[in-house]
Amino acid sequence: MIYLLFAPYFFCCCYIMYKQLLNKLSPIKKKGLENGQKFLKWHIMDKIGEGTFGDVYRIQGRGGVVYAMKTEHCDSDNVLMMDVTVLQDATSQGLKHFPRIIESGKYGNEFFYLIMTLLGKSLHDLRKQRKSEHFSMGTAIGLARQTLESIEELHKIGYLHRDIKPGNYSIGLPDRSGVSRSVYLLDFGLCRRYVKENNTIRRPRASAGFRGTPRYAPLRCHMNFEYCRADDVESWIYMIVELTTAGLPWRRLDNMKDLCKEKTRVHSGEQTILGELFAGCPIEYKIILQYVITLSYYDTPNYQTYYKLLKAAMIEKGVTEYPYDWEKK
Repeated sequence: MIYLLFAPYFFCCCYIMYKQLLNKLSPIKKKGLENGQKFLKWHIMDKIGEGTFGDVYRIQGRGGVVYAMKTEHCDSDNVLMMDVTVLQDATSQGLKHFPRIIESGKYGNEFFYLIMTLLGKSLHDLRKQRKSEHFSMGTAIGLARQTLESIEELHKIGYLHRDIKPGNYSIGLPDRSGVSRSVYLLDFGLCRRYVKENNTIRRPRASAGFRGTPRYAPLRCHMNFEYCRADDVESWIYMIVELTTAGLPWRRLDNMKDLCKEKTRVHSGEQTILGELFAGCPIEYKIILQYVITLSYYDTPNYQTYYKLLKAAMIEKGVTEYPYDWEKK
């Protein structure tokens, strides 16, 4: 009986302790920079994005040139450092599908920052603003070529992206001649270097945690295998199917086990799922997938063969790449 008398008090104390713990674990949103504020030699124009651990700003430098600045709080996991590392390597090599890094550093004990080329809308946003939620065939195949080029460039400098998806690609700003036709790869926080200093491939770990976005993740990622170059290309295939038809068979699935089962069916060559996956797509997409799923961890994807197949798809469909859909009146 005495236990019943104290039970409400006990549960009340537990609830208070739970709320206190939750508040400690929950990240506190810190105050960002203000519009019109001067930051070092830069002028803050406005905030164009925000997240739990940092913000993205439009800033102006000397001469009126506008750039993007990403910030990340000093007490975060500092994934911005990987962005800086990859973009420094890409900029030094003059890679065409990467924004140019302008400056990076640490601002006191408040945040890390990265200043880079300001870009336009993401492929995700451009796709979603269309009534059909997918691009025309010519634009889709053209985007397939450009996005694959970006992956090849990234692999050539020794990195895996591990989160290939439409939201991580943007076009250039339309006010710069020809740049709005260029596609740029972004967000390198999940990148991993797959080669050693001597340029040999690192040995795969026995088990690796899940990385990426479930909808586009490759099968090996669902199975906690070490990520490899072929996995970036597999994610790319799922992405270009979505850009072409908006018809990924598992687009309404959230359960990781269910997603793994669907992609296992793809890898096993089950005709029903392959028919659903590539319905309305060029047959060349399916051929590329068949090449990719045979690759092992150490194998180099045959990018040149994939480009030839994409060119063949453009001819077979009787379409042209330009103008892109967002250029049309």
